Amino acid sequence: MGDVPPPQQISKSGDHRRALGQCGEDFALAHLLRRGYKLLARNYRSPRGEIDLIAVDGDTLVFVEVKTRLARTLDSRLHANSLDWFRFRQQARRRPVAVAWLYDGSHPRPNTNNIRLDAVGVLVDPQGKLVHLHHVEGIT
Repeated sequence: MGDVPPPQQISKSGDHRRALGQCGEDFALAHLLRRGYKLLARNYRSPRGEIDLIAVDGDTLVFVEVKTRLARTLDSRLHANSLDWFRFRQQARRRPVAVAWLYDGSHPRPNTNNIRLDAVGVLVDPQGKLVHLHHVEGIT
C-alpha cells in the first residue's frame, strides 16, 4: 500500500461527502507514511462502525480517525480547527471498532506492544488542495 495518489478536486455532486472524506484520508495517509507509519488497513468496517486508517508506528498499533472539512472562505481557512468535532462520544465509538479489528481473524495481527487512538483533522479548499492538517496522537 505504497504511494497515495494526489487528492482530486472536490466536486459539488451528490457524492460530495464521500469525495471530501477520501481527499482528507489521502492527505492523512500521506502524512503518516512520511512519518514512517506502515499502513495495515483503510476503512475497516465492522458491525460496530468504521475506522479510517489502521497503521503501525514503531511498536504501536494505531487506529486513526480522519475528519475532513472544506474551507470555502479565507476566514474559514484562517480560523478553522479541524479537530473541534472530536468529542468524547465520537472517540468512545471508535474503541469497540478497534477491539473488533483486534479479534477479527481475517487479517494478520502485527507484533506490537502498544495500542493508540489518533485523530487527524484535514482542512482542504474547494479544489482539493491542503490548507491545514492537524495530527493528535493518543486521543484519550
